[in-house]
Amino acid sequence: MKKSNYTIMRDQMKLEFLKYDQQAMIDKFYLDADEDYIYITMLRRPHRISRSTGTVEWSDDGFATVTEADYNVSMTIFDVLCKSAPDCSYAGVFRSVHSIGKQLYSAAPGSNFFRQSALDFSAAPEKLHNACKALGGKEYFAGDIAYILPLFDFLPIVFQYWLADDEFEADIKFLWDENALDFMHFETTFFAAGHILQRLAELSGL
Repeated sequence: MKKSNYTIMRDQMKLEFLKYDQQAMIDKFYLDADEDYIYITMLRRPHRISRSTGTVEWSDDGFATVTEADYNVSMTIFDVLCKSAPDCSYAGVFRSVHSIGKQLYSAAPGSNFFRQSALDFSAAPEKLHNACKALGGKEYFAGDIAYILPLFDFLPIVFQYWLADDEFEADIKFLWDENALDFMHFETTFFAAGHILQRLAELSGL
């Protein structure tokens, strides 16, 4: 079976990961590790990275069984561990992804980039509430359904959902810590957001 371009890119990054100082990653983010793996939690789900192959895997049963992480998850973890700034730190101030940092991003997707997910969630908003709570979310003040979610233990993100009304369609927005681009590249924020929407959909039964 022919590999997709996403799988090829993910597999290339495995090799890139192996070029970096793994002990520096462990120390920087206070990660658990052993001889074979580095462990990191993403959206309350345990993941591990093979120290010999760079493969990222997740498990919901203490790694009795494992599944290789998809493109969005792998690329987000690789970017944070390998490319984050040496002194990256959480500021505790949330902003739109379009405004964090000192640049304006003309290439950023439009305000309703997550339109299909917003429409899907409108079928069962109470299940979306429960899904956010299942991911360890803490309620946030702006939005019909809004939660601070632990993308990583060291980097939370705000998920905001607005139900449709007579004038506007249902809409989704994410707010990032104002130092988020010290942790990952701008493009990676959309990989992370895509994974959050996938997990919320799964937990909502969509």
